Amino acid sequence: MHILTVPEPLDPTFPGPFKPGEYLVEDRNGAEIMLMTPGATMKESVLWCPERNIHNLEQPPITRILIIAPLGFGDSILLTPCLRAIKQLHPSATLALAVLHERRQPFLGLPYVDGFEDYPLRTEHLSKYDCVLSLERSVENNPKARVQHMTDRFAEHLGLAELKDRTVDYIVSQAELDWVKASFPRGKKRRIGVQVQAAARCRSYPKMTLLIEALRREGWEVGLLGRPGEFRTDGPQNPDVIDLSRRGLTWRQSAAFLLTCDVFLGPDSSLLHAAGALNVPAVGLFGPFPWKLRTAYYKSVHAIQGHEGCDIAPCFHSQHLGMPPFPLNGPCIQTGKCHVLDSILPKRIIAKIEQVAAKPI
Repeated sequence: MHILTVPEPLDPTFPGPFKPGEYLVEDRNGAEIMLMTPGATMKESVLWCPERNIHNLEQPPITRILIIAPLGFGDSILLTPCLRAIKQLHPSATLALAVLHERRQPFLGLPYVDGFEDYPLRTEHLSKYDCVLSLERSVENNPKARVQHMTDRFAEHLGLAELKDRTVDYIVSQAELDWVKASFPRGKKRRIGVQVQAAARCRSYPKMTLLIEALRREGWEVGLLGRPGEFRTDGPQNPDVIDLSRRGLTWRQSAAFLLTCDVFLGPDSSLLHAAGALNVPAVGLFGPFPWKLRTAYYKSVHAIQGHEGCDIAPCFHSQHLGMPPFPLNGPCIQTGKCHVLDSILPKRIIAKIEQVAAKPI
């Protein structure tokens, strides 16, 4: 962890995303923020110990726990078994999370999460807690993450080696479910929800447009899920294809939509984990990362792993600010698509969807 210092702005047009002050940040996030915030500086923090975990903390008894967890939506869902286990170890303690404001959504309604802090974390807020834990380097750039399921990796990092229950939690409220049913009523056709793109290009399926059209021809009603403007749906709108991205749904509303679907299809990305948490039948498409490291503990998720077309697969490539979308030592950087995902034929995916739709969970 590092301390990021944002100076007093020189003028009202100062482009930095933060108010002046000091923030506790993960190393990579701090570097990204410095690229966007002229005048910001960063130094190594002495406010936390990287070897600290939930079992080796000093007395007195823990009463206020903060976990710094700037994770994506899917990773957040995979963290929930660890949060539940920590609360069971310290039932009288309050458990708070320091997360990006938008990324609070997967944790809302969980009975063992008591509150939130904004991330990056202002250093003066640290005094409110007698236990501060960070997930930095638990997965990113950690060789153990190439052989351990992410939930197990989080657990070991936090000192929860005896994690007995790996069931993830995600709660859709009754109000959210009522809203999505009223907004997108079911017809007579089978419905499939499709996350059109992953957050990173290297995890997005290149033949998704062809696959969506093939699903429509096979008699499916297709709900397209994504952020506004994330993908284009040119041409006349087909009544069997619902472009939910145009409605500007929140991530939670998109997750609630899955409960109206017979099947969900998605790349290795956030809504696939929501489907697993909600026990919605799902098919996941994997290329850069092995499926067993992400979805092995979900009963309802069936994975298709790409293998062909790239000698370095699985490449474990993660895309961040300032980094290329694909590994520089592979073929995908030249063509702009993941070759192992591209090798998965739409007819294979449709066959798996039909199989999953017909199989009871």
